[in-house]
Amino acid sequence: MLYLILKDTTKEPVMRSFLLYDEYGHENCEIELKERYGCDKEDLLRREGEHIKKNECVNRCLTRRTRKDHATMYRQENSEKAKECQNNTI
Repeated sequence: MLYLILKDTTKEPVMRSFLLYDEYGHENCEIELKERYGCDKEDLLRREGEHIKKNECVNRCLTRRTRKDHATMYRQENSEKAKECQNNTI
């Protein structure tokens, strides 16, 4: 298993799933196949992004997003926190 090989050789988690393995033990975690989806790579990435948006999971990166999309989403998700920081520094 990749986790066991990389666990002792890297300081930071290589994949977000490693955080779960560290917390609960790799033997207590499982990867679940949500659906079999026959298609080309573009369709598969789009479909994966739909699952990430709809479900709570360790995957957070949407494969079809640009840097601009990531920045826009970050600002939307953290706008309240940014306002608090601005109010505390003024």
